[in-house]
Amino acid sequence: YDTRGYHSYWIDLHSNDGKLAEPKNIIEECIISHLLPRAKEMMMGKDAPSDNKADDTQQQQIVGAEWWVHHRPVGANLGHQLHFDTDEALLDQQKQVTHPLISSVLYLTGGGDQGSTTAGSTIVFHQDPHSKDYAKSAYISRPVDNSYMIFP
Repeated sequence: YDTRGYHSYWIDLHSNDGKLAEPKNIIEECIISHLLPRAKEMMMGKDAPSDNKADDTQQQQIVGAEWWVHHRPVGANLGHQLHFDTDEALLDQQKQVTHPLISSVLYLTGGGDQGSTTAGSTIVFHQDPHSKDYAKSAYISRPVDNSYMIFP
């Protein structure tokens, strides 16, 4: 992905001795400190949509997290194509569509001054590839410095 303006990374959430991994950067700190606890809450059924609740065997299966970084030239506002978060390797190898338990968007830097058009918002529709109807709701994260959105 080096020439596309975005990069994909993976973090193993536990070290070889079974302890929680130490974060190596601010993104991994967000994953370990914010996303992992929220994912565990969702797996236990707290505030989780009924189709996102995990059974007992799944609760031990949070092994890692994928994270992406985008960088855009100032003023380019190239955006990112509409997509469903999925395990692309599993999709390619086994034609199986899977989705993360929880996702997030973190803007380290935003769109500059209020009302600036140098960066576009992130919009997440409450929809999946099998939806028959248009989404009735959406999550929106505006590009403001240090803004953070978590969504199922």
